[in-house]
Amino acid sequence: MSTDNPHFADMPPADRHGDIPENKGAYRFAGAWTYPATGNVPPLLKARYDGPVDQKTGKPKKTMLWLHGKADDVWVFGLQDKATKQTHKAGLYGLQSVRPGESCFIVEGEKAAAALHSIGAAAVGLPGKDSAASVDLSPLDGLDVILWADNDPETPERKNGADAMNALAERLARAHRRVDPDVLDLPDKGDAADLVNMGDVPDSAALWKLLDGAMQDVPAPPPTEPMGEHLPDDWLTASIPPREFVFRGALPLDAVSLLVATGGTGKSMLSLELAASVATGRTLLSCFEPTAGPSRVAVLALEDDIQEVQRRLQRVARAFSLEYDTRDVLAVARNVRFFCLPAFAVCAVARDGMLAESPDLKRLADELAEFRPRLVIADPLAGLLGGVVEEGSNEAAQAVIGLLRAAMPPGAALLVCAHTSKAERMLSTTARGASAWMDASRQVLALRPPDTKDETKNLGDDARITVVLEMTKSNYSALAPPVYLQRCIEPQFAGVLKPINYAECKQRALQERMAGIADVVLQALRECPVTMQEAWPKGNKEAIERGDAFIVALNIRAGRNVTRIDRLACLKSMCDDGRIAKVKDGRREVLAPVLVSEMDEDCQL
Repeated sequence: MSTDNPHFADMPPADRHGDIPENKGAYRFAGAWTYPATGNVPPLLKARYDGPVDQKTGKPKKTMLWLHGKADDVWVFGLQDKATKQTHKAGLYGLQSVRPGESCFIVEGEKAAAALHSIGAAAVGLPGKDSAASVDLSPLDGLDVILWADNDPETPERKNGADAMNALAERLARAHRRVDPDVLDLPDKGDAADLVNMGDVPDSAALWKLLDGAMQDVPAPPPTEPMGEHLPDDWLTASIPPREFVFRGALPLDAVSLLVATGGTGKSMLSLELAASVATGRTLLSCFEPTAGPSRVAVLALEDDIQEVQRRLQRVARAFSLEYDTRDVLAVARNVRFFCLPAFAVCAVARDGMLAESPDLKRLADELAEFRPRLVIADPLAGLLGGVVEEGSNEAAQAVIGLLRAAMPPGAALLVCAHTSKAERMLSTTARGASAWMDASRQVLALRPPDTKDETKNLGDDARITVVLEMTKSNYSALAPPVYLQRCIEPQFAGVLKPINYAECKQRALQERMAGIADVVLQALRECPVTMQEAWPKGNKEAIERGDAFIVALNIRAGRNVTRIDRLACLKSMCDDGRIAKVKDGRREVLAPVLVSEMDEDCQL
């Protein structure tokens, strides 16, 4: 090696191109390596500049400068073409030295590769310290590859050269050899260039002889299992086990479900009722029928202590008569395990800033693996995060859901209770924070107050103690119809949610409304006789006018706007019970009130 070219550069300092600056601040041009043009990539050049000597290593500090070539032997700073906005990517340095069927060294940089070229050895160098994971390796297909890392000491602040070679080996995925830098008498951070500079390897034959005891054979990794698979030929008729749920059609096993509710609507009480139902194997809520006998449940009560949980369960037992069967009482005591953990957190922030399993979650996973519950309830979601991450982060949501699923034992369903977003406090259909909580859940249940005029009208005074449970998402089953639940107000059952028959409430409310307008309907008919079709109103212009006149007369006498549903239902009911009859009026069959004497006469007959 010439002292005029200490870095084995393709372009030594004496041959510096006029487009390349001689100095870069306090650093001086020390040489450059060229990458020939390939495909759509123009020729590239990597220039090295040496600065003051580093007191720790005894070597000059360095900095690099990339340039790309243009026509007429012009070099332009950077790797981006300003005209096309395209950023060029460098491949392996030194590919021109590679010959089919020969061995080839892969080293960490251009200097080491160029040094090996100087003694007749084939070698390629990585274009950058972080390029091992992405540089194109296809030109090396079929070659005997030898990986040669720099002799870098590993420190907490700096990865050593073996990391780059490990990344390359993983991508090569075939048998290869490796040079062990510890066997060679090289200085710290020494590489192939330092070995050549020592003068002991004047040619490639001497190099192979020296490396004979410093190379290790690395076998090919075992073949990986294929990621994809085919269905069997008899897939259409083959018997496969059905998807399992904790309750019929609700809370799928080995999946995450979400219960969304505003504060105070009863989600914590509902979750305890579900826990008691699974523990006893009894159907406490008609809409939640357990699919198995008495089973184990783990409840993460992250806002309440064990005494508060016990108070609520006592009210649940009284409301559903569990107190009268000793077997049910013992089933709850033995099958439900409570984790009242106000300071719990699923994840911790690792040194690299990524979310990782927390010590709390590791302990919980170990205990759940031993307990093997069929259902795990976590209430609320905010308690799981423990202030470590924000609810509104989609990335955090995906990471936390992944950690939770990994912690669940096989065959367990996870139900996470979440507060609703502020924007939907009355609807209670969206979890507070990130949409990823909803996306990652296979089933979503929403607990909301009655929110439509029909619901509040049909429930009457009971609307204030009623909540509606809706299934808003279900990947593995059909969406179930909404369930109406009423909070018990008796002190011994306070807060317990029990199902009601909304259809009966609706029918009863309709009957009450019809009874309230029956007399005024008769009065309106006497004034404005109409057919049933005209009462919509439907028909021609005259029919619609007669219908409008009837509706105006009805609303005036009722003192309010009577809805079409109530109007028509009342007319039909009164026709059925004989208070209204259809009578001929020319070609029309109009509805007319039946006189009391006529009704009495019919009764006598």
